[in-house]
Amino acid sequence: MLSNYIKIAVRNVMKNTVYSVINVTGLSVGIASAILIFLWVADEVSFNRFHKNYDNLYQVYMNQEFSDGIGSQNSMPYALKEAIVHKSSQVKHIAMSNWGEGNLLTVGDNQVSKVGISVTEDFLKMFSFKMIKGDPATALGDPNSIVLTKSTAEALFGDDDPINQMVKIDKDHELKVTGIIEDVPQQSTIVFNHLLPFAYSKRPKHGYANQKTAGRITRFSCMWSCNPTQKLRISIRALGIW
Repeated sequence: MLSNYIKIAVRNVMKNTVYSVINVTGLSVGIASAILIFLWVADEVSFNRFHKNYDNLYQVYMNQEFSDGIGSQNSMPYALKEAIVHKSSQVKHIAMSNWGEGNLLTVGDNQVSKVGISVTEDFLKMFSFKMIKGDPATALGDPNSIVLTKSTAEALFGDDDPINQMVKIDKDHELKVTGIIEDVPQQSTIVFNHLLPFAYSKRPKHGYANQKTAGRITRFSCMWSCNPTQKLRISIRALGIW
């Protein structure tokens, strides 16, 4: 009986070739489109999921009133971090970073140009970037320290142990390697090749010395100790930093 069904189907296809091609093509395109959309959505929702505290991680945005409406951005006033820490009991950790910049890293004759971000100490407590060597709780405590990704460390030191070795940054300053982490996963919205203490970005040549103005090009991520469904709304004016 199955063979009869197959014969009938083949005859119908041969008899109505044009319509059959249109139907098969439409079905194929539809299935392919559905698969591509599914893969795209799956990739999008997988971003940052490797963080153990994913459900409790939030990025702070600020609403500003302008003459033509309200604008939202994640550039925060520099002083917001300490103000939130002291005036909001809901926040367990808060990390601050700059936007990141390219740096020339030098060890002996080896030079590589990599992108690094300057972060506060809570950064490695909040985000699950796997530490291969070093202590995530103290790796960024020294203002003259640097944490390298595995590939960056290999490019600079080869097979040698980089911990406690010195790296010259931008041909200007030497930093001690205090940690090595796995390369940043592709599904991460935070991308870097090395981490620097936030104190490094506050040096005068970087333009962050003034806490009222220059700090506006920093960003925050927060981890609440409260129920994740609760929303924490903070008035910057109420915190007294503007």
